[in-house]
Amino acid sequence: MLLDRKKKLLALALPLLVTAFGAEAQLPPPPADAQDPEAPVQVLLLGVSHFAGSEGDDFTFAIDDILANHRQDELDEAARRLAAFAPDRSFLECMPEQESSLNADYRRYLSGDLDPTAEGIRNEIQQLGFRVAAESGHDELGCLDAPGLWLGDQARMVGSRHQPEVVAQLRRAGEASIQRQQSFVAEHDMVEFLRFMNTEAALYGNHSQYIERYVQLGTFQESELRLHMASELEGREVVLAGDFGGFPIQRVRDALASAGVMLAEEVSESTDYVAGGGDPGEAAERGRQAGAQVMGIQEFVAYALGRSDLYVGFPDSHIGADLVGEWYKRNLRIFANILNEVEPETRRIFVMFGAGHVWTLRQFLRDHPGFEVVPVDRILR
Repeated sequence: MLLDRKKKLLALALPLLVTAFGAEAQLPPPPADAQDPEAPVQVLLLGVSHFAGSEGDDFTFAIDDILANHRQDELDEAARRLAAFAPDRSFLECMPEQESSLNADYRRYLSGDLDPTAEGIRNEIQQLGFRVAAESGHDELGCLDAPGLWLGDQARMVGSRHQPEVVAQLRRAGEASIQRQQSFVAEHDMVEFLRFMNTEAALYGNHSQYIERYVQLGTFQESELRLHMASELEGREVVLAGDFGGFPIQRVRDALASAGVMLAEEVSESTDYVAGGGDPGEAAERGRQAGAQVMGIQEFVAYALGRSDLYVGFPDSHIGADLVGEWYKRNLRIFANILNEVEPETRRIFVMFGAGHVWTLRQFLRDHPGFEVVPVDRILR
């Protein structure tokens, strides 16, 4: 049964297959026996840019004319072609806890009460995801995203001191990638742009930032990285409260302690900061009453970085490898969400995510015997 195969995540070491862009292809045939629970689930994994730009990405751009009539016509055509894949379900880049509110909006969209374009909504979820699901006849959407720890600020801080040439390479490569995307979409329609975003060259160009550049940052042996040099937080009292999930809180504790920060278990009148994970609850409220600054843990780590020479959170020499590991972990969590959503009767699914996720997600899907990844250029031709 497919549910049994969900447990068989294989070693992630199979070579990636190369698909030639523009190759002659046709819509993949349905499974030989649509009732066969052992037939692999076909996955159309579409990588997209964030149409409105993204505050969370190091390099991003917005498609300024996405609401223009000609772009809307192009998105209609793209959705029609993608829906020809005939997916059983559609999944988007949103958190599972957002699924209920997103589907409320999607139902309004289906009924005609929500017009994303008229309301100035530029996001690819509403502009393309809603269209594909509607064209596919789906009553609801699924959300697959998962939280992750992004260590870009920490990695670049270390790199700017010790490996400025790698930081410069990252910046040049990121800016060049964005320039290529901007130039291409300015001269082509959205169908062509989506095909371009899903070529092997474009997908690997994004992935290469992690494998060829980010991973290098901090990979050296210099014991002074473990030492505190100067911090405005020295002598301040900090309470770390709440549920930190996968956040490396012990490393943060160690780094703060090395900077002379006073770590306390309970909020008191002498508390200067409350750094919360998840819902810090009463600790946050008591901190506000005591006049302390209350922040989320990631916000506090960034705040501490800006006021010190401290290597906050990862006082060792592999910050780049840790960054790439956290990125893989987030994508593995997304893949686990796919496994949990697929039912025995599911034969085809459409999954749309930011293009940066696709190379890694595709690797996990290809390495699992329960899935068959369908090249985008077979469908979006």
